[in-house]
Amino acid sequence: MAGFYPDVPGPKLALDKDGTQWFRYTSAAVGTPLTSTEITQVNDWTTGGPDPGSGGWVAAVFPEKRDLAGVNARVNQPGGALNSSVVVETSTNTTNGTDGTWTTAATILDAELRETIAGPKGRAIVSIAALGVKGLRVRMTGGNSFGGLTVHVFGKATAGQSVDRLAFWHPTLDQEVTGAYLDWGDVKRNTTETRTFRIKNLSTTLTANSPRVAMEVLTDTTPSVVGQHALSADGSTWVSQYTMGNLAPGAVSAVLSVRRTTPLTAAPSLWSMRLFAEATTWS
Repeated sequence: MAGFYPDVPGPKLALDKDGTQWFRYTSAAVGTPLTSTEITQVNDWTTGGPDPGSGGWVAAVFPEKRDLAGVNARVNQPGGALNSSVVVETSTNTTNGTDGTWTTAATILDAELRETIAGPKGRAIVSIAALGVKGLRVRMTGGNSFGGLTVHVFGKATAGQSVDRLAFWHPTLDQEVTGAYLDWGDVKRNTTETRTFRIKNLSTTLTANSPRVAMEVLTDTTPSVVGQHALSADGSTWVSQYTMGNLAPGAVSAVLSVRRTTPLTAAPSLWSMRLFAEATTWS
Protein backbone atom coordinates (compact mmCIF):
# COMPACT_ATOMS: atom_id res chain seq x y z
CA MET A 1 0.00 0.00 0.00
CA ALA A 2 1.19 3.52 -0.85
CA GLY A 3 0.19 4.90 2.56
CA PHE A 4 -3.60 5.33 2.61
CA TYR A 5 -3.88 4.43 -1.07
CA PRO A 6 -3.77 1.05 -2.84
CA ASP A 7 -0.72 0.51 -5.01
CA VAL A 8 -1.15 1.53 -8.62
CA PRO A 9 -1.74 -1.53 -10.84
CA GLY A 10 1.19 -0.72 -13.13
CA PRO A 11 3.37 2.10 -14.46
CA LYS A 12 1.41 5.16 -15.52
CA LEU A 13 1.66 5.54 -19.29
CA ALA A 14 2.93 8.90 -20.57
CA LEU A 15 0.27 9.10 -23.26
CA ASP A 16 1.03 12.76 -23.97
CA LYS A 17 4.61 12.09 -25.11
CA ASP A 18 5.06 8.42 -26.08
CA GLY A 19 3.71 8.66 -29.63
CA THR A 20 0.08 7.88 -28.74
CA GLN A 21 -2.46 9.44 -31.11
CA TRP A 22 -5.53 11.06 -29.53
CA PHE A 23 -8.95 11.69 -31.11
CA ARG A 24 -12.36 13.05 -30.11
CA TYR A 25 -15.44 11.54 -31.75
CA THR A 26 -19.01 12.79 -31.71
CA SER A 27 -21.92 10.38 -31.26
CA ALA A 28 -22.12 10.32 -35.08
CA ALA A 29 -18.52 9.02 -35.21
CA VAL A 30 -17.16 12.26 -36.66
CA GLY A 31 -13.55 12.39 -35.51
CA THR A 32 -11.08 15.19 -34.82
CA PRO A 33 -7.46 14.79 -33.68
CA LEU A 34 -6.84 16.43 -30.31
CA THR A 35 -4.68 19.53 -30.26
CA SER A 36 -1.41 19.51 -28.33
CA THR A 37 -3.14 21.53 -25.59
CA GLU A 38 -6.01 19.03 -25.36
CA ILE A 39 -3.57 16.11 -25.22
CA THR A 40 -1.88 17.72 -22.23
CA GLN A 41 -5.23 18.43 -20.57
CA VAL A 42 -6.58 14.90 -20.97
CA ASN A 43 -3.41 13.61 -19.27
CA ASP A 44 -2.95 16.20 -16.51
CA TRP A 45 -4.70 16.99 -13.21
CA THR A 46 -6.60 20.13 -14.21
CA THR A 47 -10.30 20.69 -14.87
CA GLY A 48 -9.79 21.04 -18.62
CA GLY A 49 -9.82 18.33 -21.25
CA PRO A 50 -11.86 17.51 -24.37
CA ASP A 51 -15.64 17.14 -24.06
CA PRO A 52 -17.07 14.61 -26.55
CA GLY A 53 -20.71 15.19 -25.50
CA SER A 54 -23.47 12.61 -25.14
CA GLY A 55 -22.63 9.38 -26.95
CA GLY A 56 -19.23 10.69 -28.01
CA TRP A 57 -15.84 9.40 -26.98
CA VAL A 58 -12.17 10.21 -26.61
CA ALA A 59 -9.79 7.62 -28.04
CA ALA A 60 -6.08 6.87 -27.64
CA VAL A 61 -4.28 4.79 -30.29
CA PHE A 62 -0.93 3.43 -29.06
CA PRO A 63 2.26 3.23 -31.15
CA GLU A 64 2.61 -0.43 -30.18
CA LYS A 65 0.46 -2.97 -28.38
CA ARG A 66 0.04 -2.53 -24.64
CA ASP A 67 -1.07 -4.68 -21.70
CA LEU A 68 -3.38 -2.46 -19.66
CA ALA A 69 -3.92 -2.94 -15.92
CA GLY A 70 -5.89 0.12 -14.82
CA VAL A 71 -7.65 3.32 -15.85
CA ASN A 72 -8.84 6.45 -14.07
CA ALA A 73 -11.39 8.49 -16.02
CA ARG A 74 -13.09 11.64 -14.77
CA VAL A 75 -15.52 14.18 -16.17
CA ASN A 76 -14.34 17.42 -14.63
CA GLN A 77 -17.71 18.68 -13.49
CA PRO A 78 -17.69 18.32 -9.69
CA GLY A 79 -21.13 19.90 -9.26
CA GLY A 80 -24.46 19.85 -11.04
CA ALA A 81 -26.52 17.09 -12.61
CA LEU A 82 -24.46 14.81 -14.80
CA ASN A 83 -26.66 11.70 -14.79
CA SER A 84 -24.14 9.94 -16.96
CA SER A 85 -21.53 7.22 -17.03
CA VAL A 86 -18.57 6.34 -19.20
CA VAL A 87 -17.69 3.02 -20.75
CA VAL A 88 -14.00 2.21 -21.07
CA GLU A 89 -13.39 0.08 -24.15
CA THR A 90 -10.27 -1.52 -25.62
CA SER A 91 -9.37 -2.79 -29.08
CA THR A 92 -6.54 -5.00 -30.31
CA ASN A 93 -6.87 -3.90 -33.96
CA THR A 94 -8.05 -0.29 -34.17
CA THR A 95 -6.10 2.21 -36.24
CA ASN A 96 -8.02 5.40 -35.50
CA GLY A 97 -10.20 4.97 -32.42
CA THR A 98 -13.40 4.08 -34.24
CA ASP A 99 -12.61 1.14 -36.56
CA GLY A 100 -11.77 -2.33 -35.33
CA THR A 101 -13.38 -4.55 -32.69
CA TRP A 102 -14.03 -3.10 -29.23
CA THR A 103 -14.50 -4.81 -25.87
CA THR A 104 -15.88 -3.23 -22.69
CA ALA A 105 -13.21 -3.17 -19.98
CA ALA A 106 -14.98 -1.11 -17.30
CA THR A 107 -17.91 1.19 -16.60
CA ILE A 108 -17.59 4.22 -14.32
CA LEU A 109 -20.89 5.54 -12.97
CA ASP A 110 -22.08 9.07 -12.31
CA ALA A 111 -21.29 9.41 -8.61
CA GLU A 112 -17.70 8.32 -9.14
CA LEU A 113 -17.23 9.91 -12.55
CA ARG A 114 -17.82 13.54 -11.66
CA GLU A 115 -15.46 13.69 -8.71
CA THR A 116 -12.62 15.83 -10.04
CA ILE A 117 -9.28 14.08 -10.48
CA ALA A 118 -7.44 16.90 -8.67
CA GLY A 119 -8.08 15.33 -5.26
CA PRO A 120 -8.38 11.90 -3.63
CA LYS A 121 -10.22 10.55 -6.67
CA GLY A 122 -6.93 10.85 -8.52
CA ARG A 123 -6.10 7.54 -6.84
CA ALA A 124 -9.47 5.88 -7.56
CA ILE A 125 -8.08 3.61 -10.29
CA VAL A 126 -10.31 0.97 -11.84
CA SER A 127 -8.47 -2.29 -12.42
CA ILE A 128 -8.78 -3.81 -15.89
CA ALA A 129 -7.08 -6.72 -17.63
CA ALA A 130 -6.66 -6.07 -21.35
CA LEU A 131 -3.74 -7.69 -23.18
CA GLY A 132 -2.27 -6.82 -26.57
CA VAL A 133 -4.30 -3.63 -26.79
CA LYS A 134 -3.77 -1.18 -29.67
CA GLY A 135 -6.29 1.43 -28.57
CA LEU A 136 -8.47 2.57 -25.68
CA ARG A 137 -11.51 4.82 -25.71
CA VAL A 138 -13.69 6.42 -23.06
CA ARG A 139 -17.27 6.80 -24.29
CA MET A 140 -19.99 8.94 -22.70
CA THR A 141 -23.33 7.17 -22.25
CA GLY A 142 -26.57 9.01 -21.48
CA GLY A 143 -26.56 12.10 -19.32
CA ASN A 144 -27.82 15.63 -19.68
CA SER A 145 -24.65 17.66 -19.10
CA PHE A 146 -21.00 17.00 -19.65
CA GLY A 147 -17.48 18.28 -19.09
CA GLY A 148 -13.88 17.78 -20.08
CA LEU A 149 -12.48 14.27 -19.78
CA THR A 150 -9.31 13.38 -17.92
CA VAL A 151 -7.96 9.88 -18.61
CA HIS A 152 -5.01 8.22 -16.86
CA VAL A 153 -3.95 4.75 -18.03
CA PHE A 154 -1.67 2.21 -16.35
CA GLY A 155 0.16 -0.66 -18.03
CA LYS A 156 3.18 -1.54 -20.16
CA ALA A 157 4.19 -2.56 -23.67
CA THR A 158 3.13 -6.09 -24.60
CA ALA A 159 6.00 -8.57 -24.34
CA GLY A 160 7.73 -9.75 -27.49
CA GLN A 161 7.56 -6.48 -29.40
CA SER A 162 10.54 -4.56 -30.72
CA VAL A 163 10.51 -1.42 -28.57
CA ASP A 164 13.21 1.24 -28.85
CA ARG A 165 12.87 2.98 -25.51
CA LEU A 166 14.39 3.24 -22.06
CA ALA A 167 12.90 1.62 -18.96
CA PHE A 168 13.31 2.14 -15.22
CA TRP A 169 15.06 -0.97 -13.93
CA HIS A 170 15.32 -2.42 -10.42
CA PRO A 171 18.59 -1.45 -8.67
CA THR A 172 19.55 -5.08 -7.92
CA LEU A 173 17.11 -7.37 -9.75
CA ASP A 174 17.02 -7.94 -13.51
CA GLN A 175 13.50 -6.64 -13.96
CA GLU A 176 11.56 -3.46 -14.65
CA VAL A 177 10.33 -1.67 -11.54
CA THR A 178 6.65 -1.85 -10.72
CA GLY A 179 4.37 1.17 -10.90
CA ALA A 180 4.37 1.41 -7.12
CA TYR A 181 8.16 1.31 -6.74
CA LEU A 182 8.65 5.05 -7.27
CA ASP A 183 5.35 6.06 -5.67
CA TRP A 184 6.00 7.96 -2.44
CA GLY A 185 2.41 7.44 -1.25
CA ASP A 186 1.04 9.85 1.37
CA VAL A 187 4.02 11.64 2.90
CA LYS A 188 4.47 14.00 5.80
CA ARG A 189 5.76 17.50 5.31
CA ASN A 190 9.31 18.21 6.47
CA THR A 191 10.47 14.69 5.52
CA THR A 192 13.01 13.27 3.07
CA GLU A 193 13.20 9.91 1.30
CA THR A 194 15.50 8.38 -1.31
CA ARG A 195 15.07 5.47 -3.72
CA THR A 196 17.47 3.89 -6.18
CA PHE A 197 16.99 2.59 -9.70
CA ARG A 198 18.78 1.87 -12.96
CA ILE A 199 17.94 2.58 -16.61
CA LYS A 200 17.83 -0.17 -19.25
CA ASN A 201 17.90 0.22 -23.01
CA LEU A 202 15.14 -2.11 -24.19
CA SER A 203 16.12 -1.84 -27.85
CA THR A 204 17.68 -4.96 -29.36
CA THR A 205 19.34 -3.09 -32.23
CA LEU A 206 19.86 0.60 -31.38
CA THR A 207 22.21 2.42 -29.01
CA ALA A 208 20.71 5.14 -26.78
CA ASN A 209 23.07 8.09 -27.14
CA SER A 210 23.58 10.45 -24.17
CA PRO A 211 20.42 9.32 -22.37
CA ARG A 212 19.20 11.61 -19.61
CA VAL A 213 16.96 11.17 -16.60
CA ALA A 214 14.89 14.22 -15.73
CA MET A 215 11.65 15.33 -14.10
CA GLU A 216 8.55 17.22 -15.17
CA VAL A 217 5.00 17.82 -14.01
CA LEU A 218 1.87 18.51 -16.05
CA THR A 219 0.04 20.17 -13.16
CA ASP A 220 2.24 21.92 -10.61
CA THR A 221 1.76 23.88 -7.39
CA THR A 222 3.74 26.21 -5.12
CA PRO A 223 6.35 25.29 -4.04
CA SER A 224 7.00 23.30 -7.22
CA VAL A 225 6.62 19.53 -7.00
CA VAL A 226 9.58 19.10 -9.36
CA GLY A 227 11.64 21.37 -7.13
CA GLN A 228 11.04 18.99 -4.22
CA HIS A 229 12.97 16.23 -6.03
CA ALA A 230 16.59 15.73 -7.11
CA LEU A 231 18.73 13.11 -8.85
CA SER A 232 22.17 11.74 -8.06
CA ALA A 233 24.68 9.30 -9.52
CA ASP A 234 26.85 9.12 -6.39
CA GLY A 235 24.48 9.85 -3.49
CA SER A 236 26.18 13.14 -2.64
CA THR A 237 25.81 15.49 -5.62
CA TRP A 238 22.17 16.22 -6.40
CA VAL A 239 20.91 17.70 -9.68
CA SER A 240 17.63 18.37 -11.50
CA GLN A 241 18.62 16.13 -14.42
CA TYR A 242 21.39 13.66 -15.12
CA THR A 243 22.95 12.66 -18.46
CA MET A 244 24.60 9.25 -18.72
CA GLY A 245 27.01 7.69 -21.16
CA ASN A 246 25.67 5.82 -24.18
CA LEU A 247 23.68 2.64 -23.50
CA ALA A 248 24.19 -0.16 -26.00
CA PRO A 249 21.25 -2.42 -26.96
CA GLY A 250 20.13 -4.28 -23.84
CA ALA A 251 22.59 -2.44 -21.58
CA VAL A 252 21.72 -1.33 -18.04
CA SER A 253 23.09 1.80 -16.37
CA ALA A 254 24.80 2.15 -13.02
CA VAL A 255 22.59 2.75 -10.00
CA LEU A 256 21.02 6.22 -9.73
CA SER A 257 19.05 7.83 -6.90
CA VAL A 258 16.01 10.07 -6.69
CA ARG A 259 15.40 12.04 -3.50
CA ARG A 260 12.17 13.58 -2.25
CA THR A 261 12.40 16.55 0.12
CA THR A 262 8.94 17.71 1.18
CA PRO A 263 9.08 21.13 2.90
CA LEU A 264 6.84 22.38 5.67
CA THR A 265 5.25 24.71 3.12
CA ALA A 266 4.26 21.92 0.70
CA ALA A 267 0.67 22.21 -0.55
CA PRO A 268 -1.49 19.37 0.83
CA SER A 269 -3.12 17.39 -1.97
CA LEU A 270 -2.30 14.66 -4.49
CA TRP A 271 0.53 15.57 -6.84
CA SER A 272 2.08 13.63 -9.68
CA MET A 273 5.70 14.27 -10.67
CA ARG A 274 6.92 12.40 -13.73
CA LEU A 275 10.41 10.92 -13.65
CA PHE A 276 11.44 10.07 -17.20
CA ALA A 277 14.38 8.77 -19.22
CA GLU A 278 15.03 9.58 -22.86
CA ALA A 279 17.86 9.24 -25.37
CA THR A 280 19.23 12.32 -27.09
CA THR A 281 19.47 10.25 -30.30
CA TRP A 282 19.30 6.60 -31.37
CA SER A 283 21.84 4.98 -33.66
